Amino acid sequence: MSHVDEATADLTQSLEKTVETLRRNLAGVRTGRAHAGMLNHVRADYYGVPTALNQFASVSVPEPRLIVIKPHETGQIAVIEKAVRDAGLGLTPQVQGNTVQIPVPALTQEQRVEAVKLTRKHGEEAKAAVQKLTEAESAQHQALAQKYNQQIDDVITAKEKDIMQA
Repeated sequence: MSHVDEATADLTQSLEKTVETLRRNLAGVRTGRAHAGMLNHVRADYYGVPTALNQFASVSVPEPRLIVIKPHETGQIAVIEKAVRDAGLGLTPQVQGNTVQIPVPALTQEQRVEAVKLTRKHGEEAKAAVQKLTEAESAQHQALAQKYNQQIDDVITAKEKDIMQA
């Protein structure tokens, strides 16, 4: 493989990572529906180590407005409840037997507008990363920049649509 092909392959891989990072960041942006990704950034004290909830509990979404967390060990229920409550998501967990249930209220119009603004901010950050990665003046790099900027726009548009649905 030539040096140019290798550089293009490396650039493409970096651009893919940029779009994937955008998707991960947007998974935490709240929409009107419950989804397990809302809790991706929540860490709970699992035997003294901050651990992602899905590492020691099952997270499911049995209904559009409800998240259910079932720990593998029932002694972790209070820890999970506290972690969700303290995560700053505006959610109120409720202990129901051996599970923690988290009702997800519908977003207000103001919350939807703020979520769209946050989504666009993440999109602009991703586009800035694409711009930085493709600063070289080769036509091939500029074509890659256009391709990945279009992917970013598509991801942002889909997320905004999801946020604005009642």
